[in-house]
Amino acid sequence: MGKVKHPTHEEKGKEKKPKKGDKISDMTFAIREFTEVSRQRFERRVARTSGSCVGESKRKIERFSLNKAVEALSMYKDMLRTAYLKVMKVPYKKENRVAFLVMPKDRKIEWMDSIADGSFRDYE
Repeated sequence: MGKVKHPTHEEKGKEKKPKKGDKISDMTFAIREFTEVSRQRFERRVARTSGSCVGESKRKIERFSLNKAVEALSMYKDMLRTAYLKVMKVPYKKENRVAFLVMPKDRKIEWMDSIADGSFRDYE
């Protein structure tokens, strides 16, 4: 029987391993491709959206913006400072801001009073 040759330590180290840089460059290439495809998809969606729809949704957003709510609250000059500061927390929650902006003036006053005296706690 012949001797079985076992690989020595030097022979084991000669096996070629993929270079680390190759894996990174493959991943970078894949990410760039994905980014490009996503950008093209986004541009197609934007192109399909008509300008009037975009303008209309922008107007809706502006109608219920935080700035509009602050302007509406600033009209009530006779409100105590502490009450005003409590009420100013409310518009940061979108649902409360929309409700405040669409309700009639007499309801706004009642609502602000309930916030100021602590009976309205849904805004937190």
